[in-house]
Amino acid sequence: MEELVPNRTIKELYRPRLKEPLGKIYPNIAQALQQFDVKGKLVITVGDMVTKNIIEKGISPKLSIVDYRVERKPVDHTYDSAGFNLVLDAKNPPGKITSDAWEQVSRGLKRGKVLLEVEGEEDLLVLAVLALARKGSLVFYGQPEEGVVALEVNDQVKVYAKTLLNACFSID
Repeated sequence: MEELVPNRTIKELYRPRLKEPLGKIYPNIAQALQQFDVKGKLVITVGDMVTKNIIEKGISPKLSIVDYRVERKPVDHTYDSAGFNLVLDAKNPPGKITSDAWEQVSRGLKRGKVLLEVEGEEDLLVLAVLALARKGSLVFYGQPEEGVVALEVNDQVKVYAKTLLNACFSID
């Protein structure tokens, strides 16, 4: 049985720190993909534009997390062409990582090709992805007004994500 994960709320002091990229920023998905060999890798996307753009490049992510918003404005993207075989949903208000969202990220990583639709905000869930994804996974997420952050999960990335989760959030 999995351990129950608590709800977490961002500590205001750390809000600016969590806006900093967790990996290298690329101006667009095409340039990010030039730096990584996605063949045979688990690809994970967080964010609507990144998900849309990576699918348009012919890549089917293992897990995509979307909230149908780009910079807080609604979008009408559809992700039908990605071949997702399971759609999950979670509630995750801004500034939080809920137990429900964490568990759905975990579940999504264990299943086939999964689209996780978030009611609320998906951006902080990249920390859950980095903490939970297996080593070697490639994670792509949007960095507002800057581009795409791309990184490969390794031990150092996992420890850093867990450190941020423990330091920058209070337990509800």
